[in-house]
Amino acid sequence: MKITADVLYKIRKVYRLTQVAMGNLINLSGAQVNRIEKKKSNLTDAVVERLISTFKLTPQRLSELLADFDKYGKGF
Repeated sequence: MKITADVLYKIRKVYRLTQVAMGNLINLSGAQVNRIEKKKSNLTDAVVERLISTFKLTPQRLSELLADFDKYGKGF
């Protein structure tokens, strides 16, 4: 299961979270979430683990979330 900055952004959008709200859930600041999404900071393994844990991500669940994003796109 590959989680990238783009995937972080898509998960956040599907859950309709602000960068600050996402940061609160995964123990980052909103500014840190912004920097990761803009690829100005790296997405660390620790952050990936917190994403997996917080959102109970499995390969199937991640695939469903990404499909929802692709289907509804800007509707989020």
